[in-house]
Amino acid sequence: MAERVVEHKWFWAWQDDKEERWLEEMSKSGLHLVSPGYFGRYEFKKGRPQKCFYRLDFISQNQNHEDYYQLFADAGWEHIGEFGGWQYFRKLDDGQGDAEIFTDVTSKIEKYRRVLLILVILTPIYLLPLNLRNMIEGDTGWLMNAIFVVWWCILSLMMFSIIKMIHRINALKNTLKQ
Repeated sequence: MAERVVEHKWFWAWQDDKEERWLEEMSKSGLHLVSPGYFGRYEFKKGRPQKCFYRLDFISQNQNHEDYYQLFADAGWEHIGEFGGWQYFRKLDDGQGDAEIFTDVTSKIEKYRRVLLILVILTPIYLLPLNLRNMIEGDTGWLMNAIFVVWWCILSLMMFSIIKMIHRINALKNTLKQ
């Protein structure tokens, strides 16, 4: 039985390229992704060092996955796993250069727009509890204050993620204009 290794590493939604490079480096060292997990948890299987390409895509969990996965399988990509809508694909290096799942910039922009849509949809959900605090009169206690500070941090992170995703989309759009 192959030995399993768990690594923890955190990547933000706009750092998918960086995550792909890290997974490729792990494969070169003989650790091959088995499943991505919650809070930056990655499970690897030890094996022979190989040069692989890893690519991430983001799709809504409501989409038909069978046709989607078949499309990638037909192109030689192995679906490794899914985490929060992020799909992880791997392909062995066949010596023909860098492998990509997006053949054009427009498709990559659409991926980031799908991520942006989810972030925009979730933001009002995080705003709602903050309005509840305004409706509570009097001293809410230290625990409630601490919860709201954490909530504000999460909301700030959501807003920062939205800004980073918009910058990413705009940078890709600028490459189309050149």
